[in-house]
Amino acid sequence: MHASVWVLVLEKSTTTTTAPITSTAQVTPTTTGCPGCFGETVATGLNSPAFVTIDSSGNLFVSDSGASHITKFTSGSTTGTVVYDGSGGYVSPQGVYIVSDGTLYFADSSNSVVFKLINATGNGTIVAGESDVPGGPPSQFNYPYGVYADSGAFYVGDAVNNVVSKFFSNSTSGINGTVVAGPGLLSVPAGIYVVSSSGNLYVADNSNQRVVRWSPGADPSTGGVVMASNTLSSVLGVIVTANEQTLFVTDDNNYVKKFTVGVDTATIFAGNGTAGSGPYQLNGPIGLALDSTEQYLYVVDSGNNRVQRFYIPSC
Repeated sequence: MHASVWVLVLEKSTTTTTAPITSTAQVTPTTTGCPGCFGETVATGLNSPAFVTIDSSGNLFVSDSGASHITKFTSGSTTGTVVYDGSGGYVSPQGVYIVSDGTLYFADSSNSVVFKLINATGNGTIVAGESDVPGGPPSQFNYPYGVYADSGAFYVGDAVNNVVSKFFSNSTSGINGTVVAGPGLLSVPAGIYVVSSSGNLYVADNSNQRVVRWSPGADPSTGGVVMASNTLSSVLGVIVTANEQTLFVTDDNNYVKKFTVGVDTATIFAGNGTAGSGPYQLNGPIGLALDSTEQYLYVVDSGNNRVQRFYIPSC
């Protein structure tokens, strides 16, 4: 995503919410780690990409925001194939997530809707929001951004309304969702992720520079728990390992940072804090994805128009 696009989102969110919030993390004000870990370029030819998701075969799907495309990269190939070209009318694809049956969801931020592509192809169907009608919950969005999905439901981070809403997978345009996180606590929610085994929802709380977790059934307005904040700046992407022990975050200082869940100590996982295009550098990282083995972390390096892959054990 171009920096100017994200600035626009911040400007549109006129209410900054930083109400008191529970924190169970042990705070240790240090940043350590491996700022020189080398990444491997696994996807090229993009135009301000935003988010990435991986299917069960290892294929990547990237929201190529600047080109208004969803692009697929077959496992092992750095050259992509456009699986959706914007002919259905969307303008700005952002959050993207594919579920085990091949259904792909993505947020069309500019048109205030979420699309579903069966088998990650075709013209797509609007499953939440109303096309080009920005509004508020329960049935409308104002700049939907982060997306997560499973076989029964999908979640949407509504950046300007400062909430995350949940919808059933059989939802259609205009159907009401349920606000599950955010009122009074979030300020410009960006990337979101749900741990399937626990149902815990993690939200990159961009303007508050932290990651907040909601457990299933927690009060949307008071039930958030801060899981990461130390040294973060304008967080964008977030992902958590299946055992819920490790959390990765992108921020606007050109880093990917790693946290042990429950300990607010930031470890530099990738990037050196300086925008660049070298294998150990990043320029505007946004979305994150883990492969099925959780040995590789994929990072959308938006300013360099590529996706980088990092081998986790070596970092």
